[in-house]
Amino acid sequence: MRYKVTLILIAGMLYANNLTFYDIDKLLNSNNPYVKAIEAKFLEYRAKSLYAKGELDTKLFSHYEYKEYPLSFGKFLQTGVLQGSKNGMEFSLSYRKAEGVQEYNNIKTGKRGEYLAKLKISLVEFLNGIGKKGYIVEKAHIRQVADTLRKKMELLELKVKVKKLYFSVLEAKWKVLFYEELLELTKKNKELVKKGVKKGLFPHIDLLEIEAAIEAQKERFYRVKGEFENKKRALFTYLNIKNYTIKAQIYSYPRFESYEVTLKMAKSYLPHIKAIREELRLLDLEKRYLKNRKFPTVEMSLYKNYDISYQKWGDKIGIDVSYPLQNIKYKAKKEEYRAKELYFGSLLKKSEMELEGVLKDIEKRAYFLQKEIEAKRKRVKLYKKLVQASVKKYKMGLGSLFLVLKRERELIENQIGLYSLIFEANRLRVELDSLSGRI
Repeated sequence: MRYKVTLILIAGMLYANNLTFYDIDKLLNSNNPYVKAIEAKFLEYRAKSLYAKGELDTKLFSHYEYKEYPLSFGKFLQTGVLQGSKNGMEFSLSYRKAEGVQEYNNIKTGKRGEYLAKLKISLVEFLNGIGKKGYIVEKAHIRQVADTLRKKMELLELKVKVKKLYFSVLEAKWKVLFYEELLELTKKNKELVKKGVKKGLFPHIDLLEIEAAIEAQKERFYRVKGEFENKKRALFTYLNIKNYTIKAQIYSYPRFESYEVTLKMAKSYLPHIKAIREELRLLDLEKRYLKNRKFPTVEMSLYKNYDISYQKWGDKIGIDVSYPLQNIKYKAKKEEYRAKELYFGSLLKKSEMELEGVLKDIEKRAYFLQKEIEAKRKRVKLYKKLVQASVKKYKMGLGSLFLVLKRERELIENQIGLYSLIFEANRLRVELDSLSGRI
């Protein structure tokens, strides 16, 4: 068996289309349908954030009126450019011309019109450092980051699932090989029994027993073969591949970092925890913007105009003040944000506590897996000696065929158990890597 396994490993390394663990990251790229579906959302979130930045677009505007009533006549034209800002300021520069009697204003200009500069300031927003436009832009940006992080968590979970599945496929492949080896070994033993029965060394019932054992092993072999094919198909579906094969490979027991080191890395890396922190950052922005509602709305407009015909400057100041007496919206939003702060604060604490629990479980499981593997290696060595001894006794006519078959089956099962523990340790390592940003 040892020589066959060695040959399998060599063949696996030489085979060009053999799927390795390191191929997974290459195959889970932007062309992979599963990855593409997630990355498409990244583009959507970025587009939404970019759309919000349109609040700060420089705008061209124009307004024209013409009226001809029985007792009055009037024309009005204004065209210019408008630029808003994040902090409640708005600046415009325009040309306007008014003729005759105006219907909705008392604007009068010279025959050649005038140039007008206007600065509009929402005083409370300006002093608070954030206006409506700034709030919309910043909120969209933080929302993009938070939503992207949640999708990155989905991408991380996909990678973990596929990489753990890869080790499960390898484990299933080794089961197929071990049970195939057991089947071939039992078939060889059948030839030995046949010769022994003919010579009168073994009873005829031994031949029936070994034939029954062969059929049982065939059944077991086809079952594990089917399990392997199903797992391989699932893996190939995730990776969107066809022209690859799975060769038997064994991985050593992986190294596990300490709990303290991994916890520190995980808290700063895990996308879903970072997404919660972004929600808290968004909440801080919303509370900051809400302060604008706490005070009266004071909008100040400063005008500076230049009449082209008269070649003179003019000035105008306008102030608008409003304040809702009950201010119910402010009070309601304040309660809403208090509840959100409690929710996301608790969610962050809960997520960090769950993370600590998961890491402690991994640490303990890794420790006990190492002990199990050490014990299993010793057990495999013992069963190899037991198989040799039982075969020797049977050939000497001192033992039973039943014991030989039992020992051979137990050896194979313990070898499978050893490999299963090693692959479980590697799956555990994948999980640990996913928590600490090394995947």
